Parts: sequence; structure tokens; C-alpha cells
Amino acid sequence: MDLKIKIIWLQDGVNQQREMNDFFNANEDPAVCSPHKCNSLKSSETKKVINCPIYSGDGKIEVLISGTDILGGHYTEKQILTNKLKK
Repeated sequence: MDLKIKIIWLQDGVNQQREMNDFFNANEDPAVCSPHKCNSLKSSETKKVINCPIYSGDGKIEVLISGTDILGGHYTEKQILTNKLKK
């Protein structure tokens, strides 16, 4: 699977975008482990991402996931995380 993850959020009134490239395995501690690239996922596999914004000016962070599976099928998903206003 050709995996792409993009994050979109609002910072100081300007839309920001970042493609997520650095990952950790679910059992790795980011404080002591080095990140790696991830081009594919197995079914039910979990990864951690770094450098992901935790707040947005409008309270919403969009997570766009897209890719192509091993059979050539296309996959897209859009998640919107809400209530991400800085307190």
C-alpha cells in the first residue's frame, strides 16, 4: 500500500498543511526510539505519528489518509478531530 497522511489545521488565521512522514511502532517510546518511514500498513497495524499539531484556531484538525492497496484499489478516509482549541 502506498500510504499518505496529511494534517490540515488553522494557525494564526492561516490554513496549514503537513504531510506526516515520521512514525513509531505502537510499542515504541518516542523519547528513546528513532522514527522511521512507513509506506505500508498491515491490517489492524497501529502506528504513532510525531510533529502532529494538537490545537487549531477553529478547533478542528483534519486528518486525510489515502493510499493504494496491493490489489490496486484506492483507499481514502477523512477524519476531523474537534474541540482542539488552545485553552
